[in-house]
Amino acid sequence: IKALELTSISGVPNAVELNSDLTVDYTVENIGSESTSGTVQLKITGTGTNVDASDTVNPSSGNDATGTLSATLSSDDFSSGDTVNFEVTMDQYFGSVTDSTTATGSANFQIKSFNPSFDSSSDEIVVDWEVMNQGNAEATQDVELVIDNDVKATQQETLGPGDSTDTQTLSHGVSADGTYSVELKTNDDTAGPQDVVVDESFFELSSGSVGYD
Repeated sequence: IKALELTSISGVPNAVELNSDLTVDYTVENIGSESTSGTVQLKITGTGTNVDASDTVNPSSGNDATGTLSATLSSDDFSSGDTVNFEVTMDQYFGSVTDSTTATGSANFQIKSFNPSFDSSSDEIVVDWEVMNQGNAEATQDVELVIDNDVKATQQETLGPGDSTDTQTLSHGVSADGTYSVELKTNDDTAGPQDVVVDESFFELSSGSVGYD
């Protein structure tokens, strides 16, 4: 008699990062009197495929075979916080075990554009910027204008996966001529530093009757 039975699964993680692998360990026992081979299958609900991973085993009579099945949890199929149900089966033989895990994700706020300048009409260092969430989870982060290593202004942004801000502006007033080191920061990215030169004498001469070469 040829007969295999899936007796158990183990190593199921409590959570799996999106676009990473769900891995499950299995044990198959040959409960027949002859050596035979069979296929262990991992089927994840919601992926649109019949079988997400498979493995061939060939234990001799009375012995076990162990192994690991792995399949990627795509962010195209799941969102952060989703419950992921799956089943491990022994194709054409005996045994089926169901279990679940949780899909998790993380945000990644990247700076798409960063344009610092000095506005002489308001005596402010002005930064026009855009930020994109290149991660796989929605999040809220502060975008920080940093001048000479000090945070001078912040703006809070909430972005879903793949979302971007429109062009935004942060500014800070300055009262002295000089060269200022300007950066823009999120939790995940930094643009700059870039020097912004403030020279009020240049602007005064430029707006008067005397030219400035």
